[in-house]
Amino acid sequence: MAAAEALLYSPPAGWASLMAAVLLLSGVQLVILGIVGEYLGRLYLTANGKPQSVVKEVRRSQPVLTKARSSVGR
Repeated sequence: MAAAEALLYSPPAGWASLMAAVLLLSGVQLVILGIVGEYLGRLYLTANGKPQSVVKEVRRSQPVLTKARSSVGR
C-alpha cells in the first residue's frame, strides 16, 4: 500500500531543489576530500624519501657514449 501511495501522490513542494542542492554539495565535498587525500599521499611519499614514480626502462635509438666508456678501450 505504501508503494502505491509513493507512486500516485506528488512529492512535497521543494523536494527537487532540495535534492539538487544535496547532490551538488555532496559532489563538492567528495572533490575536496580527493584533493586532501592526494595532498596527504604526496606528503607521505616526500617525507619518506620515496619517489612518486619509478622509471622501469629507458629506450634510446642510438647508444650513448660517455667519457668513461671511450677511455676504457684506449
